[in-house]
Amino acid sequence: MPKPSRHSKNTNRTANRRPAVKNKPGNKNNSGLACLLVDIGGYKALLPKSSMNEVIKYQKPEPFETAPEWLLGSVEWKNWQVPVISYAELSGLGKAGVKTGKFIIIIKSLANNQQMPFIGVVINTLPVDLGLEDREIVENLEAPPALGVFSNVKLAGKEDVIIPDLDRLNQLVAHAAYGALPITQIH
Repeated sequence: MPKPSRHSKNTNRTANRRPAVKNKPGNKNNSGLACLLVDIGGYKALLPKSSMNEVIKYQKPEPFETAPEWLLGSVEWKNWQVPVISYAELSGLGKAGVKTGKFIIIIKSLANNQQMPFIGVVINTLPVDLGLEDREIVENLEAPPALGVFSNVKLAGKEDVIIPDLDRLNQLVAHAAYGALPITQIH
């Protein structure tokens, strides 16, 4: 099983780079909460903009020897082995069996984890840059709980989205990839 580490191998990643985000027309990025709306396989997730490092072109992850289906493997990014997940598969939201996409968004781990500071999440389109006001995000109390989900919300009272629990995702990925038994059920 590969261990998370920095590699000295110098590869050309320039061809894999894509624009980080696309701006939604008429969006004012300097007001409110700076967020990204990402498609995780037919379902939308809302991330803090500060959690994103880069969006790269999808590449097939190198699989782990034993891992749950949602942990697709790891990719090399800036000399790090970054675990890549299918958030749709992990959470049970979105389209079942979504394990590939057009891009991988590299997000920072919220935990101060020197061995696994980044997680890759398979996404289908470039993230949309949003500046939201608090009143535009309303918790949806009718949505069922899901693994790795902090909250279910409605944006501007219309669009259903989830807010991932980034701390919990880090724990789940670390356990599944490099350590103890993975926690794969919500109780």
